[in-house]
Amino acid sequence: MLRLKRILLRKLVSPLTRNRKPPEYTARGAAVGLMVAFTPTIGVQMPLVSLIWIALRYLRPEWSFNLLAGLAWTWVTNIFTLAPTYYPGFRS
Repeated sequence: MLRLKRILLRKLVSPLTRNRKPPEYTARGAAVGLMVAFTPTIGVQMPLVSLIWIALRYLRPEWSFNLLAGLAWTWVTNIFTLAPTYYPGFRS
């Protein structure tokens, strides 16, 4: 268990805390991840964020974002949170 915790810390937390880019870089990643998370594209959200990251990286480098943060924020609408997340939208 301790080994898993150490691996997760090194692979997920350290890249975010030791990033040399400004905080806006990670904030853009969270924004893109949430924007894609609330679209009805369940199952292709992570590849969609990856494609957006690739496109922006080459077309608009100043709009580049943290891919890890973008991918992580798509998990907001996983299978367990899907119904409470989308129900208010279908109800209106």
